[in-house]
Amino acid sequence: MQTCEVLGSTAEFRIVTEDIERVEDVFSGLWATVYDFEQRFSRFTKDSELSKFNVRAGEKVPLSQQFRDILRSVQYFGELSQGSFNPFIL
Repeated sequence: MQTCEVLGSTAEFRIVTEDIERVEDVFSGLWATVYDFEQRFSRFTKDSELSKFNVRAGEKVPLSQQFRDILRSVQYFGELSQGSFNPFIL
């Protein structure tokens, strides 16, 4: 198990395996993915795509495909949950 502070919270990964030799490599890959996501989309990171998007609220803003996919997923789950899922509420 490994824990780290990311995206304004504590994240924890647990790996259950008999292949002990690969565990550190798997953890390293997981954390690298999380850190990359945080740099691109965290509201706690001033230069992230999300922060830049928020600063330009109401303007037409170019978006990466990954950010478009995230926004579409947010919309889908908001509709599916009839508004119960809303990540825009702090």
